[in-house]
Amino acid sequence: MQNSKTTQLDGLLGTIAKALVQEKQFAEIKKEAIELQAKLDKLKMILPLDKETDLIFRAVQQQATTSGLRIMRVAPRGTIDHEVYTEWPIDMEIIGTYHNIGVFLDKIRQLPRIVNINGLKILSRAPEGDASFTSSVGSTYTATTFVYKDEPIASAAPPAKPVK
Repeated sequence: MQNSKTTQLDGLLGTIAKALVQEKQFAEIKKEAIELQAKLDKLKMILPLDKETDLIFRAVQQQATTSGLRIMRVAPRGTIDHEVYTEWPIDMEIIGTYHNIGVFLDKIRQLPRIVNINGLKILSRAPEGDASFTSSVGSTYTATTFVYKDEPIASAAPPAKPVK
Protein backbone atom coordinates (compact mmCIF):
# COMPACT_ATOMS: atom_id res chain seq x y z
CA MET A 1 0.00 0.00 0.00
CA GLN A 2 2.84 2.36 0.91
CA ASN A 3 4.61 1.70 -2.43
CA SER A 4 1.37 2.38 -4.29
CA LYS A 5 0.90 5.70 -2.50
CA THR A 6 4.56 6.68 -3.08
CA THR A 7 4.25 5.83 -6.77
CA GLN A 8 1.03 7.81 -6.98
CA LEU A 9 2.67 10.75 -5.17
CA ASP A 10 5.69 10.64 -7.50
CA GLY A 11 3.34 10.61 -10.50
CA LEU A 12 1.43 13.62 -9.18
CA LEU A 13 4.65 15.51 -8.41
CA GLY A 14 5.83 14.79 -11.97
CA THR A 15 2.53 16.07 -13.36
CA ILE A 16 2.82 19.22 -11.22
CA ALA A 17 6.40 19.80 -12.41
CA LYS A 18 5.29 19.46 -16.07
CA ALA A 19 2.38 21.81 -15.44
CA LEU A 20 4.70 24.40 -13.88
CA VAL A 21 7.03 24.22 -16.90
CA GLN A 22 4.04 24.57 -19.25
CA GLU A 23 2.74 27.51 -17.23
CA LYS A 24 6.12 29.24 -17.54
CA GLN A 25 6.16 28.56 -21.31
CA PHE A 26 2.60 29.86 -21.62
CA ALA A 27 3.56 33.07 -19.80
CA GLU A 28 6.51 33.56 -22.20
CA ILE A 29 4.30 32.91 -25.24
CA LYS A 30 1.67 35.30 -23.91
CA LYS A 31 4.32 38.00 -23.36
CA GLU A 32 5.67 37.45 -26.89
CA ALA A 33 2.13 37.64 -28.33
CA ILE A 34 1.55 40.98 -26.59
CA GLU A 35 4.86 42.32 -27.97
CA LEU A 36 4.02 41.11 -31.48
CA GLN A 37 0.56 42.69 -31.30
CA ALA A 38 2.14 46.01 -30.27
CA LYS A 39 4.55 45.73 -33.22
CA LEU A 40 1.67 44.95 -35.59
CA ASP A 41 -0.32 47.92 -34.29
CA LYS A 42 2.72 50.16 -34.90
CA LEU A 43 3.09 48.82 -38.46
CA LYS A 44 -0.62 49.38 -39.13
CA MET A 45 0.04 53.08 -38.51
CA ILE A 46 2.36 53.02 -41.55
CA LEU A 47 0.37 50.53 -43.61
CA PRO A 48 -3.19 51.90 -43.75
CA LEU A 49 -6.44 50.00 -43.83
CA ASP A 50 -8.50 49.95 -47.05
CA LYS A 51 -10.86 52.73 -45.98
CA GLU A 52 -7.97 55.20 -45.60
CA THR A 53 -6.54 55.05 -49.13
CA ASP A 54 -8.67 57.91 -50.47
CA LEU A 55 -7.41 60.13 -47.67
CA ILE A 56 -3.82 59.22 -48.48
CA PHE A 57 -4.11 60.10 -52.15
CA ARG A 58 -5.91 63.32 -51.30
CA ALA A 59 -2.91 64.11 -49.08
CA VAL A 60 -0.58 63.38 -52.04
CA GLN A 61 -2.63 65.69 -54.26
CA GLN A 62 -2.66 68.35 -51.53
CA GLN A 63 1.13 68.09 -51.21
CA ALA A 64 1.46 68.61 -54.98
CA THR A 65 -0.76 71.70 -54.84
CA THR A 66 1.01 73.22 -51.81
CA SER A 67 4.35 72.57 -53.55
CA GLY A 68 3.29 74.88 -56.39
CA LEU A 69 2.51 72.09 -58.85
CA ARG A 70 -0.51 71.75 -61.09
CA ILE A 71 -2.05 68.28 -61.34
CA MET A 72 -2.87 67.45 -64.95
CA ARG A 73 -3.96 63.81 -64.67
CA VAL A 74 -4.85 61.26 -62.00
CA ALA A 75 -5.55 57.70 -63.21
CA PRO A 76 -6.04 54.90 -60.68
CA ARG A 77 -4.80 51.49 -61.79
CA GLY A 78 -5.94 48.05 -60.67
CA THR A 79 -4.88 46.84 -57.25
CA ILE A 80 -2.29 44.11 -56.84
CA ASP A 81 -3.07 41.58 -54.10
CA HIS A 82 -0.41 40.05 -51.90
CA GLU A 83 -0.79 37.73 -48.92
CA VAL A 84 -0.95 40.40 -46.19
CA TYR A 85 -1.29 43.64 -48.15
CA THR A 86 -2.59 45.12 -51.38
CA GLU A 87 -0.73 47.58 -53.61
CA TRP A 88 -2.82 50.49 -54.89
CA PRO A 89 -1.02 52.37 -57.72
CA ILE A 90 -2.23 55.64 -59.25
CA ASP A 91 -0.62 57.25 -62.30
CA MET A 92 -0.25 61.02 -61.97
CA GLU A 93 0.98 63.86 -64.16
CA ILE A 94 2.02 67.23 -62.76
CA ILE A 95 3.44 70.48 -64.13
CA GLY A 96 5.62 72.96 -62.30
CA THR A 97 9.25 73.84 -61.77
CA TYR A 98 12.06 71.40 -61.16
CA HIS A 99 12.56 72.83 -57.66
CA ASN A 100 8.85 72.46 -56.83
CA ILE A 101 8.93 68.80 -57.86
CA GLY A 102 11.83 68.30 -55.44
CA VAL A 103 9.84 70.00 -52.65
CA PHE A 104 6.86 67.78 -53.46
CA LEU A 105 8.91 64.57 -53.34
CA ASP A 106 10.36 65.62 -49.98
CA LYS A 107 6.83 66.19 -48.61
CA ILE A 108 5.78 62.74 -49.83
CA ARG A 109 8.79 61.24 -48.05
CA GLN A 110 7.59 62.79 -44.79
CA LEU A 111 4.02 61.46 -44.93
CA PRO A 112 3.20 59.13 -42.01
CA ARG A 113 1.96 56.44 -44.42
CA ILE A 114 3.98 54.58 -47.03
CA VAL A 115 3.64 56.17 -50.47
CA ASN A 116 6.16 55.11 -53.09
CA ILE A 117 6.85 57.22 -56.17
CA ASN A 118 7.93 55.00 -59.08
CA GLY A 119 8.70 55.57 -62.74
CA LEU A 120 9.36 59.30 -62.25
CA LYS A 121 9.94 61.04 -65.60
CA ILE A 122 10.70 64.74 -65.84
CA LEU A 123 10.37 66.47 -69.21
CA SER A 124 11.17 70.03 -70.22
CA ARG A 125 8.10 72.09 -71.11
CA ALA A 126 8.78 75.83 -71.30
CA PRO A 127 12.51 76.59 -71.42
CA GLU A 128 11.98 80.36 -71.75
CA GLY A 129 9.39 83.06 -71.40
CA ASP A 130 6.88 83.70 -68.63
CA ALA A 131 5.73 80.06 -68.54
CA SER A 132 9.23 78.91 -67.58
CA PHE A 133 8.73 80.37 -64.09
CA THR A 134 5.62 78.27 -63.34
CA SER A 135 5.66 75.31 -65.71
CA SER A 136 9.21 74.70 -66.85
CA VAL A 137 8.92 70.92 -66.45
CA GLY A 138 6.29 68.23 -66.55
CA SER A 139 6.48 65.03 -64.58
CA THR A 140 4.72 61.69 -64.76
CA TYR A 141 4.97 59.03 -62.07
CA THR A 142 3.10 56.27 -60.30
CA ALA A 143 2.23 56.87 -56.65
CA THR A 144 1.64 53.59 -54.82
CA THR A 145 0.39 53.01 -51.32
CA PHE A 146 0.10 49.68 -49.58
CA VAL A 147 -3.12 48.64 -47.86
CA TYR A 148 -3.07 46.23 -44.93
CA LYS A 149 -5.49 43.32 -45.24
CA ASP A 150 -7.09 43.11 -41.82
CA GLU A 151 -8.03 39.45 -42.08
CA PRO A 152 -7.38 36.90 -39.32
CA ILE A 153 -4.55 34.58 -40.25
CA ALA A 154 -5.09 30.90 -39.44
CA SER A 155 -2.92 29.75 -36.57
CA ALA A 156 -0.16 27.36 -37.56
CA ALA A 157 0.25 26.18 -33.95
CA PRO A 158 -1.29 22.83 -33.01
CA PRO A 159 -4.05 22.90 -30.41
CA ALA A 160 -2.90 22.72 -26.79
CA LYS A 161 -2.97 19.28 -25.21
CA PRO A 162 -4.57 19.06 -21.78
CA VAL A 163 -2.31 18.09 -18.87
CA LYS A 164 -3.18 14.65 -17.51
